[in-house]
Amino acid sequence: MFLGVFLNTMPMFRVPKLGDISLILTTLFSLSTAIPALPRQTQDDNKSCKNIFFGPLVERFPDPSLIYTDKVWYSFATGTNGKQGTWIEGAYSKDFETWTSLDGERIPDLPKANWTKQEGTNSVWAPDVMQRTDGEFLMYFAALDGSASGGRHCVGIARSDDISKTFSAEGLDAFVCNATHGGTIDPAFFRDHDEKDDNIAAYVVYKADGGRVGIPTELLIQQVDKDGKFEGIRKAKNSDGSTKDPVLLLRAESKDHNVEAPYIIRRGKTYFLFFSTHLYNEAAYDIQYATSDNVLGPYKRKSVALLTSDTAPYKEDCKLDGEKTYFFGPGGPSFQSIGDNKVVFHNYHSPANATGKRGLWTGTFEIKQDSEDGPTVVWTSS
Repeated sequence: MFLGVFLNTMPMFRVPKLGDISLILTTLFSLSTAIPALPRQTQDDNKSCKNIFFGPLVERFPDPSLIYTDKVWYSFATGTNGKQGTWIEGAYSKDFETWTSLDGERIPDLPKANWTKQEGTNSVWAPDVMQRTDGEFLMYFAALDGSASGGRHCVGIARSDDISKTFSAEGLDAFVCNATHGGTIDPAFFRDHDEKDDNIAAYVVYKADGGRVGIPTELLIQQVDKDGKFEGIRKAKNSDGSTKDPVLLLRAESKDHNVEAPYIIRRGKTYFLFFSTHLYNEAAYDIQYATSDNVLGPYKRKSVALLTSDTAPYKEDCKLDGEKTYFFGPGGPSFQSIGDNKVVFHNYHSPANATGKRGLWTGTFEIKQDSEDGPTVVWTSS
């Protein structure tokens, strides 16, 4: 996902955010007035093809989230169309194949929030949406910290009774800022269910943007109220009434340069923490994951990345006619939290490098419980 100020002299650094970067990257993400829904690449292109991933299904759609409700998949993404800084993209699908854009802004009243500010375009990033037990929807997002300069962000919350309509941030404070660690971005909600499908706890995971202040980036988790009036909004309390502290899940290692885009799911008794490493506009950007038998960790990283630029989008015998597509810096994934094993992520689809557009891609996966390396995520073809 979008990163912070690039520190060439530091082993841990943060990539330029869209609000900070040069005209080159402004040109990189060219303006558009709508999100074109692109045709899905199917086996009809070649009867011998076995698709593993599909895309680009929406042309400009970085940092996509995923939620399934009322038999419809919804995805929300960082805005890339050059409109005012509060813009967030949205799309939906009834079959996970054809995606239709949602019209208009998602959080039109964000300028009324007292904790943030809007500067230039695309200052709101990486939205994630959850549904409360009372049916209301909450959108978590990163927006500029109104008390700081230089592009530091906080995580905020907006709410809506209808996921396909606008969300409102008015009257809601910032959820977390973490100024001493460079701010926070990339929020994602996780509701923990036990094997009886009981709602046992709720959390928000996010990235602490340490590269902005010269320290390693980190992935943290904050427990929140799992039900009631403040479900998903208020940080959970300890038995003595004090607020629970966030817990560190993962810190960037020197080989990573950066970690971001955390996302947690649970399958059986295993928790899977997905994340991306490196810079969002480099070929090294990827999807990795770690596992744990406790949502708060410790998490054990897998030795092999789940998805990289070297991953083939199709089986080796698949020879599609027309424009070729491939992976360059796939990342920023979101997984279906319960039910079907579906995933969305973004990937550049411009020849040879990251001078194109990060489009919406989809895939499916399964968990191999009998692996020698413990529970392992495996991509499936269709």
